[in-house]
Amino acid sequence: MDFHGIHNDITPVKITINPLDNKTDNDQFIICLEDQTEIDELKHSIQKDKKMDELTRVATVELLIDRINLAINNAKRHRNLFGMMALHINQFDTIHEQLGKAYSDDLLRLTAERLKTVTRATDIIAYNPKTHHFLILITDLENRFAIKHAVEKILFIFFQHFNIRERKEKIDCKAGVAIFPSHGDTANLLIRSAELALNIAIKDQQATYRIYGN
Repeated sequence: MDFHGIHNDITPVKITINPLDNKTDNDQFIICLEDQTEIDELKHSIQKDKKMDELTRVATVELLIDRINLAINNAKRHRNLFGMMALHINQFDTIHEQLGKAYSDDLLRLTAERLKTVTRATDIIAYNPKTHHFLILITDLENRFAIKHAVEKILFIFFQHFNIRERKEKIDCKAGVAIFPSHGDTANLLIRSAELALNIAIKDQQATYRIYGN
């Protein structure tokens, strides 16, 4: 329940009504009002955190799918394109197996931080802990050349070494790209197409990235 204060401000409150234990014939009750502001803020914070990956502090796949659906509606209205990119870190498994989880976790955090420096506020970076792949929604593209430029800009972050716990590591990656609406008209189809393109890029020693269907 919301309580309106003297300045017409609204405060969420919890009302508890308990009977008063007395020996009179009159029914008497104690009414307690408990300010719920901090509790509501905590719940909101928890809900927000559920949509952020705890390790990398980028979006979860759940939040990404929600944003892709919004991008689909926007693209249909304005008849523009957007891209879905799946990114695989080639050295992740080796670092995880040889140096341990602490090092591979740091690699993921550093990658997420670098991705944030080369993407726009309208783009969405997500991390899938099941595949250890980053998924990037690249929005508002005028044409297919724009998606290639955006992808190459993102891949450029791997040209510099990664400093992982005082170790200097050369890291590279592979990527797969799908474009709406040619390669899927739903969020799941676009992610699947990007992952399929990524698998082809991984098998192709000459390619850094592949666009679905090319």
